[in-house]
Amino acid sequence: MTEDHHFPAGGGQMGALMRSHDWAATPFGPPADWPAELKVIAAFVLASPQPMMVWWGTDLLQIYNDAFASLMGPERHPAAFAGAARESWGEIWETFEPQVTHVIGGGEPRWNEEQLVQITRHGMRRSLWWTYGFSPVIAGGAVAGVVLSCQEVTARQRLTNRIRQQSERLQQLFEQAPGFIAILIGPQHVVQFANAAYRALVGDRPLTGRTVADALPEASAQGFLERLDEVYRTGEPHVGSRVPLTLVDGEGTRQDFVLDFIYQPIIEDDGQISGIFVQGHDVTAHAIAEKNLTLINHELKHRVKNTLAVTTGIVNQTLRNRGNDELLATLRARISAYARAHDILAPQTWATGTVRGAVTSAVQPFQTQGGRFFVEGPDVTLGSRQVLSLSLAVHELAVNARRYGALSQPGGRVDIRWVIHEPEGEPKFEFSWQESGGPPCSEPARHGFGLHLVSRVLAADFDATTSVVFPPSGMTFTMLALGPSLRPPDPDGFFAKL
Repeated sequence: MTEDHHFPAGGGQMGALMRSHDWAATPFGPPADWPAELKVIAAFVLASPQPMMVWWGTDLLQIYNDAFASLMGPERHPAAFAGAARESWGEIWETFEPQVTHVIGGGEPRWNEEQLVQITRHGMRRSLWWTYGFSPVIAGGAVAGVVLSCQEVTARQRLTNRIRQQSERLQQLFEQAPGFIAILIGPQHVVQFANAAYRALVGDRPLTGRTVADALPEASAQGFLERLDEVYRTGEPHVGSRVPLTLVDGEGTRQDFVLDFIYQPIIEDDGQISGIFVQGHDVTAHAIAEKNLTLINHELKHRVKNTLAVTTGIVNQTLRNRGNDELLATLRARISAYARAHDILAPQTWATGTVRGAVTSAVQPFQTQGGRFFVEGPDVTLGSRQVLSLSLAVHELAVNARRYGALSQPGGRVDIRWVIHEPEGEPKFEFSWQESGGPPCSEPARHGFGLHLVSRVLAADFDATTSVVFPPSGMTFTMLALGPSLRPPDPDGFFAKL
């Protein structure tokens, strides 16, 4: 092609092809004879970064740019250049033809968003997604051609499909979840999704598209709506534990539930709150079982205390007036210490207690005005067997201190401490009893029941090593136990690491 054709420079490879092509040998004819509209639209197409093609004349002859050439594959480009559209796009012409015919016939332009197009490219039949449109080119007062603007969106569509599939999978998992789940949208808390467990909880009433206030008026009246409003307003989650809920079914029957749940705000990328994610469990059966267990344990505790009281009475009647007043007092004190130790066990399960509870219960009868004991240590939960043995051991140590040690003197003092050590190896629990301010101390010739309880029984119950020494300054008892033998009250605390 010569400069007489007046094609502008540029346009990439297709621009160069336009300028070098033998147009006289094509149905287009020499460019000098082209209508001005064709020259303008051809120059526009070549210069556009958007994939574009112009179909001209009754045969819909093709001129396209570099961006469109990249969509065609070697099966069409460059053979399709200046050729007829029907021949180049035969495998999808059934899709294109009605739209092109509509535009050529004077109809409005056509636009298609993310349409599936199945064509052969690079030797393979491929499923592609195009966003494309057809616009008329007017020359001499009539439609002389059609411009095809196209953008391949296959990667985006595949990503969208994957996201949709993942969303559907997630929704399936939500639907099958044993706990109840709901997604609420907007400040009015419109139900967008509620899974099977949620629908079963509320009696399969209509939910989707309705506000919580409309769908669950009785729950709204019980404070649940206020909690939702607070979460939506502040962006702070709300955790409910053992929360009662009363619902009324379609027949007017009252149903009482106990729920554990969380309201979690849904926060978008811009920081705005768009809704609330609701997740929880119906723990009504658990709550009833816990209540029954508490009643049973209260009754059991009452019976144990009655048994200990009867035992004390039997001891009193057996040893009274037999010259064994000291033995009688010792037995009474030990039974009383054992009973007090039972009092500090958790009332719900009667299976746990704390170190502090065991210590303070045991030393309470030995306290005098001004205090004789210094007690210090973190919260540590013990099993019931450990609580009872520690409480009895501390009682025996206090009895010994009152008879022979620090508590036998007005200025005597006992320091009771326990600590948690966190070395690089296994965590350890250390408990100590240190007497001071009493008479000079020395090891007794014979170890009685108290020292046996402290050195052997306590060691066995705690899986620990124990030590009792008698320096002149005062008796010292220490116990060192490995962490796994204990359980803390706080699941986020020290022993959660074990």
